[in-house]
Amino acid sequence: MCIPAGPASDTVRVEEGLLKIRYDKWTAFNGEFGHIFYGTPSSYYRLVAEYRFMGEQLTGGAGWAMRNNGLMLHAPDPKTMLLDQDFPISLEMQLLGGLGDGKPRTTANLCTRGTHVVMTRALVAADCVNSTSKTYDGDQWVRVEVEVLGGERIRHVVDGQTVLEYSKPQIGGGNVNAADPAVEVDGTPLTGASPRRPSQAAPDGRLGDRKLRQAGASPSGSACPAGPGPGRRGRLRRAAPTSPEWRGLRGRRPSWQRRRRAPWCPRCCSRSSRCAPRRPRSRTPGRP
Repeated sequence: MCIPAGPASDTVRVEEGLLKIRYDKWTAFNGEFGHIFYGTPSSYYRLVAEYRFMGEQLTGGAGWAMRNNGLMLHAPDPKTMLLDQDFPISLEMQLLGGLGDGKPRTTANLCTRGTHVVMTRALVAADCVNSTSKTYDGDQWVRVEVEVLGGERIRHVVDGQTVLEYSKPQIGGGNVNAADPAVEVDGTPLTGASPRRPSQAAPDGRLGDRKLRQAGASPSGSACPAGPGPGRRGRLRRAAPTSPEWRGLRGRRPSWQRRRRAPWCPRCCSRSSRCAPRRPRSRTPGRP
């Protein structure tokens, strides 16, 4: 994250084991957006975070940025972003807090930043798609998870409940200003990149991830070790869900994909269908 000298240099902090976005040294906000990138590009992973909003929004912040943050998925290399580009081309898992006005305001929504996705077999070009989560008012902690299976499927989870799911992310549409035309090529599939977190005039005070980690992430272009091994049960595999090597999140294939074993043969002491006992021939009535 490139941060100029001055108040902005102390905006992102790590205190008491929490990642915080603080604006206590700012006097006004004038569009100084920031992004924190994860160092290792990943394709298959589960990102788990706990967040909360505290305090009031900084003067000059946009109305849509009130109690608003997010986790950007499949973001390209930050070196490909131009100086005047506001957001990277990515899929944003939008994290929102309730405004205390009694109106619903879901979290873990999907905001497409120069991207499209497929939902119910149709290409979705909308700017934002709301999830089915409830509204979280006040400064309570909210646990969110996102399960990323490369370019196949992405699932948003809030407090253990799936609230949104989509597939086949690809570059397309707008919602990103001053992007490099060589990077913003419509129709290009998105299969893996660096997860990141933005700072966008979030409320003053404490805003942080109590737990921000990746579970079973594999670098882009590589696969998890083939052997199950100790502690590998439940990790995501690079292989397709229909391949024999896939074990999914529960560590084993579904019953309809398991290989059926032949019965034990008492004659050759092995499992072989060739030595199965023969069926007795039926006798025809009246034949000697």
